[in-house]
Amino acid sequence: MVAESRWGRRKEFLESNINALKQAYVYVDENGIDLGLRVAVERKNGHAQLIMTGNDALCMGALAAGCRYYAGYPITPASDVMETLAKAMPRVGGVLMQTEDEIAAITASIGASFTGAKVMTATAGPGLSLMVEALGLATMEEIPLVVVDVQRGGPSTGMPTKTEQSDLNLAIHGAHGEAPRIVIAATNTEDCFYTAVKAFNLAEKYQTPVILLSDQHLSQRAQVMSRPDLSQVEIVERKQPELNGSVSPGEFDRYEMTDDYVSPMPLPGRHDQHYVATGLEHDEHAHIDYSPEAHIRMTEKRHQKIESAVNEPGFVQRYGAED
Repeated sequence: MVAESRWGRRKEFLESNINALKQAYVYVDENGIDLGLRVAVERKNGHAQLIMTGNDALCMGALAAGCRYYAGYPITPASDVMETLAKAMPRVGGVLMQTEDEIAAITASIGASFTGAKVMTATAGPGLSLMVEALGLATMEEIPLVVVDVQRGGPSTGMPTKTEQSDLNLAIHGAHGEAPRIVIAATNTEDCFYTAVKAFNLAEKYQTPVILLSDQHLSQRAQVMSRPDLSQVEIVERKQPELNGSVSPGEFDRYEMTDDYVSPMPLPGRHDQHYVATGLEHDEHAHIDYSPEAHIRMTEKRHQKIESAVNEPGFVQRYGAED
């Protein structure tokens, strides 16, 4: 199956290699050569297993969650994400754009999310450093955004092809001012699929940037995993206002103080629900407001959303002893 998916179009090449493999197998078997290799391929619960890298599983999870826009700049070890989605996006009606740098990648993603698309960008430590200002923009505008950080050895250019888990501080605290965001991490290849879905659900539900942490070792190693049951995958959509035309033009409260601190986010084009998404501090109407009162209200709003996410059942999973 793997050979056919990769080289199926080159039948002569595929057939000659399979024939050579069979002859080698027969030779070893007939001559009693013990290579010390015993690999048992089994089905789990009657279902076929998948051989995937962490990056492959992450892409599959993103597509299952509804990601239809990806903007990125090549960087080791995250480039596989863009290469995989470049093939997959056209099949699902999505769009992929290779940008000139990481700053363009994240700002293009923010713009696409503003229009209603589920978006993702992926990078490594140096790229995440460049994205810090735009992460603050997405926080201020309350725009859903998924950023994948495939960690590698640092600092600076560091060790592009070596693994390291050293970006946690940057992922959580990388910002000027109060810019809370959600940071989650995958544990294995199969978890990359489900964590990607979770990242999109959190981003859409709480209208905030979500950083998904992976690393070079997890992202590029191949591992056997069960085929995900897509019927059991819950997909969350962002909260939208009712389309009843009851709001007069210019009076729409984009940043309304709701009970859960998450405000309805309209799609562009509604004359009674238009607003300006700005990186400047604002009031409930999205009007620029530098007053201490407005800043305190909006800062609390942005923080309380994250608190609500942390309190969701199953948000935190503990590994190892509690002490």
